[in-house]
Amino acid sequence: MSRKGTRACRYGHRPENSRYVGPSRSLGKASSRERERLVQTQPLSITHPLTLELIDASGATTAVSAELTYDVMDPYAVSAQFCVQQDARAEDSVCWVFARTLLAVGMYEPVGDGDVHIWPCLNARGEAVTVIELSSPDGEALMQALSSEVCGFLRETESLVANGAEATYLDLDETITKLLP
Repeated sequence: MSRKGTRACRYGHRPENSRYVGPSRSLGKASSRERERLVQTQPLSITHPLTLELIDASGATTAVSAELTYDVMDPYAVSAQFCVQQDARAEDSVCWVFARTLLAVGMYEPVGDGDVHIWPCLNARGEAVTVIELSSPDGEALMQALSSEVCGFLRETESLVANGAEATYLDLDETITKLLP
């Protein structure tokens, strides 16, 4: 995929199936007083439901419901909650947390070390997909989501916290004070 696709991802309309928590406004480079006032009126998180395809060893796919969540209180991270059907009566969920930039870069080039790898691809229908590979001591999972869905989610996260402005949402002094006895 060309870099031209990056521009299409960053600008456009909000996907209809996303939920905001509160009204929308970016903090940008606000002063600490302004930031405190805005945090009280700005959405604190975005939850974006989507369906991924779990790919097995033979290449067959199974639909998996998921939610991507972004929270301004943890501006560098994205959480992915995957709903796994145990049997006809029970459903379990698995949550993974990884960097927002990992997801964004993975839409355009292979990226990742360790437990999470992400790369762009085309599915069997010729649609652009973002492949997410997760591995843990309990097992591995290979999933794909439509890149348009992932792009819509990332666009929404940028409306809350612009890329590169994540540090303005962290109060390191307060965090260090809480960690020290």
